Amino acid sequence: MRILFYMEPAVFRANPIYFTPLINCFRCIINVNRREDVSYALATSPALLEEYNNWLKHGGLPSIGRYPIDSAAIVEPYDYDRAAYARDLFSGKGKRLAVLRSLLRQIKADFRPDIVICPTQNSLVQAVFGAQKTLFFERGPLSRWNGRDNFYFDAGGHQVNSVLETEIEHILESSVPDEDAIAVSARFAQVHREMSATKDAAAYFEARISEKAKGRRVAIIAHQPEDSILVAGGYGYVLTDEFAPRVLRDLPEGWVATATYHLDNGDKSAFDGYLENSFDNFVAMPAELRQFGSDPFAASIDGLITIGSKAAFPPALLGKRVVAYGQSMLRGFSAHSARDIDNAPVMSEAQRGRLLAFLSNRYTFSFEECFERTHALLNFFDSFRAASNKVDFQLDLAGWSTDRANALFGL
Repeated sequence: MRILFYMEPAVFRANPIYFTPLINCFRCIINVNRREDVSYALATSPALLEEYNNWLKHGGLPSIGRYPIDSAAIVEPYDYDRAAYARDLFSGKGKRLAVLRSLLRQIKADFRPDIVICPTQNSLVQAVFGAQKTLFFERGPLSRWNGRDNFYFDAGGHQVNSVLETEIEHILESSVPDEDAIAVSARFAQVHREMSATKDAAAYFEARISEKAKGRRVAIIAHQPEDSILVAGGYGYVLTDEFAPRVLRDLPEGWVATATYHLDNGDKSAFDGYLENSFDNFVAMPAELRQFGSDPFAASIDGLITIGSKAAFPPALLGKRVVAYGQSMLRGFSAHSARDIDNAPVMSEAQRGRLLAFLSNRYTFSFEECFERTHALLNFFDSFRAASNKVDFQLDLAGWSTDRANALFGL
């Protein structure tokens, strides 16, 4: 079996090695999934290939295939407009993708991969290598209960055409009995509520925000890196100081919002002050809570608003409203503008349990499964490769039990 990891070469403008943590994830996956009949390769920018070499000092497999891709060459047809490039990656179409298409075809002819793993939206990768061979991968979507990430693999897309987007009705109406679904949903809520590392922070947030909300419902605006492919391709290049005011302008009466920011957004305390002075429906996050992101506060809010952040999953799984702008895997269980938040779908407890059953079956894997348990992911890759229909393979819950969900919760 031949497995190719494709890491987007044209990454963040200001930091060409922004994705080095994911390169390390690839190294760790390869390291615990070695087998004589399995070959690995990595296609990405020269800078990120060098990052793989640098990570090897912590252990790993040096003898993998390496395919350098010149990031400047693939965005040159766009006059170096990465937002336009990102939009074409979402669609997989456009004459200006010709340079990247040619490079991918060369890699396909040389390495002949059986599985291609890609951690960003890229419909061109699917078109060149085949949708039945492509798995999209990234951190999340569940909370880090033990301080360790979990990771998902999607046979349909990273955002557009993801299994979660296209099959959400099937997932919410699966054959998982109500009793099991409700039990899993309740267990999720309990585990989330009792996260020891952030329990005090959640209580402090609830007290401070509810005092300022004055009876209004509370939403978190979960921001993402301004320079990300997800934001530029799924919604359009937008600065944080543009997106938040749009949301606050459109938020209906009876709602108040606070905001969380990705680390790459930098210190936004002055911006929060501007929003609080300019909009009477904005409450700044207490400074001492900004380090925690959104997850710990999911049970204390009424909704979450984002472009495509996976921070939306915990609130949705706790029965909260989600607004997701643009194209993302969240579209199947969200409204698409803050002005429609009152009409955003809210899943029943049984539906939330069925979504958790799907996530915990053949979709989301724990840190230990990805990086510590020998051949745990390789067994999944073997089954994925053998399946005649990859989406149906991920939807098949025949072997699922509540034990699988409890294991993902760290129980």
